[in-house]
Amino acid sequence: MSGISSTAYAAQTETLLTTITAVGSNANPATSANVSYSTEGVATLTFSGQAVAYNSSAGWGWWGYGWTATVNAAEGYTITKCIFYDDQNRTATDSEAPFVVETTEEDKTPQVNGTPILADQSKGIKKIEVYGYAASENNSSYTITIPDTLTVQNIGWNELEDGIQASGTLASGKKLVITASSNNSFNFVNSNASSEKIPYVFTSQDPGDGKTYSDVKDNGITSWTFDTLSEDAQTQSAGIVIDDYSSKPAGTYTETVTFTTKVEDNNNILVTFTVKRVAESFGDYTDGSYTVAAGTTWQQFIDSGNAPDCLSIFYGKVCHDMNNGVQDCGGTNIANTADYKHVKSDDAIIDGATYACDDYLGYKAHD
Repeated sequence: MSGISSTAYAAQTETLLTTITAVGSNANPATSANVSYSTEGVATLTFSGQAVAYNSSAGWGWWGYGWTATVNAAEGYTITKCIFYDDQNRTATDSEAPFVVETTEEDKTPQVNGTPILADQSKGIKKIEVYGYAASENNSSYTITIPDTLTVQNIGWNELEDGIQASGTLASGKKLVITASSNNSFNFVNSNASSEKIPYVFTSQDPGDGKTYSDVKDNGITSWTFDTLSEDAQTQSAGIVIDDYSSKPAGTYTETVTFTTKVEDNNNILVTFTVKRVAESFGDYTDGSYTVAAGTTWQQFIDSGNAPDCLSIFYGKVCHDMNNGVQDCGGTNIANTADYKHVKSDDAIIDGATYACDDYLGYKAHD
């Protein structure tokens, strides 16, 4: 039996990742160290060419020639566009890398892709909105294979040969759901007499024991869920149980079924992890083990109220004993003990991981 294959990619969702705001000193040229981020570790701004002046009213590049400012994505992020705001909040959008605003040696008006934001009027850049997505958010891709024809051979159970197959990859905390819908409310219809119908239901297997359509009609299924995928196709069995058609008028009975796919959050998968921290008695350590749904970020964990009171978000990172009243160490960042890498608020919690504060790790962690 031939089959229909379809390959799909879960759509990326463009969101505002961060806003880079002009800060500095009127007396000092702008550098990357002057940049403030609404979300740390998302994007950086790099200046080149002539020194870039800062003015509190005009922002960066105050009426200066020959400088360039480039926005680059941090690891794990993709930038889709940047919106540059001048000193009067007039905007220019760059939707293709490299994401650059600049002036030339001949023209001190900030321009994007060779076009001034407003010729002879724009005097600087006040802020930059950075849009895109985190690479780990929606990186599902999959192929499904479903037979294109099912010929009814029997009253009752008829198997869909080769079943429903899926292969590929799913983003962390996601599942693939394949759903069947019917043009005729799950009935085969006589092509010469549309009032003549034979009902059926999908089931995952032969109900056995001589069970008929009447026995299983309230227990049919219309969807198949894949919690995991791999390069090798996984198969879920499927078929239909059709009503007794022996007394139906002769003719050709047909039906069209449409299968749709969707990647959804998988709340059935849980991850368990451990947080180590310095206890109130100096030199002692205490562990806490926690379980959350796969794909849960640290921000979501802390916002849920189920995190230990000593954890909080501080400048985009997960911290211990900062911005709260629970104190059992001096206030440090949390890191994964596997790679000593600091944890950011929008990082997904890793199954089986152990996290610890810098006090515990001996201040060996890094960004």
